[in-house]
Amino acid sequence: MMSWPFVYYPLTDGDVAHWIKVANHVRINNLFLTSINDQTHGPILSWASGIITKIAPHSFYSYALWDIVLGLFGIWLIYFFSYKIWHNRKIARLNAVILSSSLAYIYLIRTPMYDFTSAIFYFAFAGMYLLYILEKDETNRYFLLSLLFVGLGSLSRFSICLGLAEIYMVLVSLAYKRKFTLIIRDGFLIFLLPLLFNLPWIIGQTHVYGNQFLSDFFYDNFGRYIKEPGTKSEINKDFYAFPLYVIVGMLPFTSLLVASFFRKTFLQRIRQQKVYQALVAGFLPGLIIFSLSGHPKLGRYISFVFPFVSMLLGHTLYIYDLRDKKLLKKVGWITLIIMILIAIIFLVVIKHFLFEAQEGSLLTVGLITLVFSMLAVMYYVIKYKPDLLTKKPETILFPIALLYMGFFTILTYETLHVGFLLAIRQEILSIIK
Repeated sequence: MMSWPFVYYPLTDGDVAHWIKVANHVRINNLFLTSINDQTHGPILSWASGIITKIAPHSFYSYALWDIVLGLFGIWLIYFFSYKIWHNRKIARLNAVILSSSLAYIYLIRTPMYDFTSAIFYFAFAGMYLLYILEKDETNRYFLLSLLFVGLGSLSRFSICLGLAEIYMVLVSLAYKRKFTLIIRDGFLIFLLPLLFNLPWIIGQTHVYGNQFLSDFFYDNFGRYIKEPGTKSEINKDFYAFPLYVIVGMLPFTSLLVASFFRKTFLQRIRQQKVYQALVAGFLPGLIIFSLSGHPKLGRYISFVFPFVSMLLGHTLYIYDLRDKKLLKKVGWITLIIMILIAIIFLVVIKHFLFEAQEGSLLTVGLITLVFSMLAVMYYVIKYKPDLLTKKPETILFPIALLYMGFFTILTYETLHVGFLLAIRQEILSIIK
């Protein structure tokens, strides 16, 4: 699902070209601290890709490989954290299946940008920090690992990773009633490590570009979340967009997510279970902050949400909701409602991007088929074989993978024939030639 097809691998987001310029510069000149930068965005994506592409510099797949490896790492992390916390391999497998098959996760892996790198390392930080609290390890190995991961994540999105990590640390510490002195100590170290990780690069960039780099770096990490970058400096007020992205992004598990999360007992479970509180602390504050931001609501900005939501959903389904026959009967109606809502969303998007939808008509039909087919597969599983999700959840990966690979085959074909996608491909080729 992540790698298909290896040849003519499709990169369809025009913003990818920005960091590929930096990666290509790193590859050719072997410069890291003093290389060119992309609007002062963190360097780790460009560094990693610059090293990887030394093997195959003209392959689009090699520029996607860093995100693919991180995607696999994220799946291992959710399995590892789930097993360490709940000591149940079936729960761990279900959580891994939910994350690895969700539409948003696959999209983020296959659209390599800064946000996904930061999200995976932030999730690694959060999981290690929670294990540090739960296991009370005197060696502090989990705490040290959490500091390592927040440092690495900050090399991609400095303020996002640092801010989310500090908020998470405070909320989880309050939930587990930790000493105030420990909160101060951990907060200071979490603040210090990203600074230390970024300092050599910041010094190198300042040496080349002067104070202008510092000014741009400050704006990139703080100012741009208030207003849209550019001369217009518009404030976007579509505050509903990110919650909607989460619901759609959790396909094919959207019906189960709505049925499980939007019931009265769900809030009671959160109040009763501190691990649930920790998982909510991992994504909800950031989701609210980004929703209130005046910056354009691009789905990749909330990449950090999906590992936490997948982990929370999987455990809730396994322990409670997949055993509730009344709830499972409601899922059919919920699926129908979701299909209608998604159909409306498709109509709105097609109307807004009518030229692109017509030019890439095969791609449009393929995407619609993918979404509704995944909903149909999950509806069949829930209605006729719900035990699969609790006993052998990995069995649903095969039909889901076939649907994804069919769509990505269509996408690859369209990138070679559709004008607006071909233009992106040509731009990237002009950089790496």
